[in-house]
Amino acid sequence: MLDGSNISHAPALDSDESVERKYLFLYPDIATPAIKEIESGTFPKERLTGYFQLKQMGLKVAISDSQWRGPTAKLRRKLLRYGQLPSFHMLKDWTKNEVIVVKDRFSLVYSLLAKLLGKKIVYLDTMFQLPTNKLKRLLLKHAIRHSDLVISLSKTQGDHWAQELQLPSDKLESLYYSMDCSFYPLVEPKAEEKSPLIVSIGRDRGRDFETLTKATTNLGINLELITLPYLLPPSARTSPHIVIKARLPYDELFATYARASIAIIPLKSGIHYPSGIRAVMEAMLVGVPVIASYTPVLAEYFTDGVDLIMVEPENARALEDAINRLLSDPELRLRLRENGRKTVCTKYKVESYGEDLARLLSKV
Repeated sequence: MLDGSNISHAPALDSDESVERKYLFLYPDIATPAIKEIESGTFPKERLTGYFQLKQMGLKVAISDSQWRGPTAKLRRKLLRYGQLPSFHMLKDWTKNEVIVVKDRFSLVYSLLAKLLGKKIVYLDTMFQLPTNKLKRLLLKHAIRHSDLVISLSKTQGDHWAQELQLPSDKLESLYYSMDCSFYPLVEPKAEEKSPLIVSIGRDRGRDFETLTKATTNLGINLELITLPYLLPPSARTSPHIVIKARLPYDELFATYARASIAIIPLKSGIHYPSGIRAVMEAMLVGVPVIASYTPVLAEYFTDGVDLIMVEPENARALEDAINRLLSDPELRLRLRENGRKTVCTKYKVESYGEDLARLLSKV
């Protein structure tokens, strides 16, 4: 497992240059209302990845929501599957800043516009599953080649992309996902497991809810799913042991965790992006022991048997065995509870993330 020392670190910030440069963040949706929510403590600090941490450090940062506002915003949203189209006001925002930081989506148009306007462009946490479509791969490859830096959430993922897309190594850096440890309350440990409850949270296509529902149904254990209904197999909608909720406010989410014996993050095989990383860390922070499907990225973050239990992906029998093992071993549950929270708050806290991000951005 990497411990942070294996991730590439940029040189120390040049104090004059780093303070003077202006950074503009582009998020995949309207983001500015979240600033007040974070400042009031309603949302965790990792909600606006990068922006909030740099702002606290005194760097000159701003957010542009212009692409999601105005009379043509709906049209741009509809065309997102084909690419990101800039708005006039967004480009106006670009002219006031030196570095453009794009979150969650690559865009060849943005990369070329940055070159045309003499701006630096950095893609932050935009790497998900590689597209299989040849044209989309080609556009992605050139979007990266014409950018100044791409920051992934794991070295494993960065190496995979570099090999598959034949990218120069100097285009990719890695920075671990982080969490606001002070935001998440530690729930009381479950003493007895007479009527255990399993909770599973996740909203991306990497989730394997079919294997999870099969395992919990075979064991007759209650399961609470916080996800999007279209990600679920048809059997999950009719099972008396399964409760499905699309969204929960944080107070209800924490109450759900307080009732849970185990949090399970079921993932499909062949995943090379950080699917499930937030759900794993969230459960660890509130003190619920975690079972997760093995992926190379999760193995980079955590140690099997120490921080969590990992199982073979898409293997219902292996998942059933892991559930039975954890429910029958209170000492193991307590050990995972303690180690998981300690690992997140030691290695993956937002304060360290901000410092490392500032160093990486100072390189471009």
